[in-house]
Amino acid sequence: GQGDVGIVKRGVGAHDFYCRLCEFGEDRKMPPHALLLVLTAACIHATWNLSAKRVRGGMEVVWLYSCVGTLVYAPWVIYEYAGVWGRFGWREAGSLAGSCFWQLAYFVCLQQAYRHGDLSLVYPVARGSGPLVATLGALVLYGETPTPSAWMGIGLISGGVLFFLRGAGGVGVWWGMATGLLIGIYSLWDKYAVSGLHLPP
Repeated sequence: GQGDVGIVKRGVGAHDFYCRLCEFGEDRKMPPHALLLVLTAACIHATWNLSAKRVRGGMEVVWLYSCVGTLVYAPWVIYEYAGVWGRFGWREAGSLAGSCFWQLAYFVCLQQAYRHGDLSLVYPVARGSGPLVATLGALVLYGETPTPSAWMGIGLISGGVLFFLRGAGGVGVWWGMATGLLIGIYSLWDKYAVSGLHLPP
């Protein structure tokens, strides 16, 4: 998504997952290389989250990988935005600033969730609730209508989240749900930046 400053890109995000479901409902075919890339990205993403859990850090960790990620992606961002600086106004600047804010809030919540909860609980709750928030938000804000197969996939994911929450409690669960909410929010925000303002992803 826009403003992703992690050391490793998150892979299958909430809006990416939503788009994949819609594409599956329309075409029902995914090229093998695309499937391989999606699965590889998901594995990298899970590995990154495992590392974040083991570190059990706070703001200092967020600051560290944000700085490193900024340095890594800076040349690519400059190249991608070379053609849009001429039409860059307050809306575009506000969009980027908002994206950075939501991403920072996401990273802080994620670190707090891993500090207070188990990876086996926090990760499914956060990543499972994000697509539901993104889908409902896209339905209300952008008038998008998921296909029946997309709704089925969202229902299965949401049902899985509820299964994980049975008998679970503690601060870690609430931080995990807050993280999932922020995943949906930044996905919807970035959707407007890319599709509405036509900014490079």
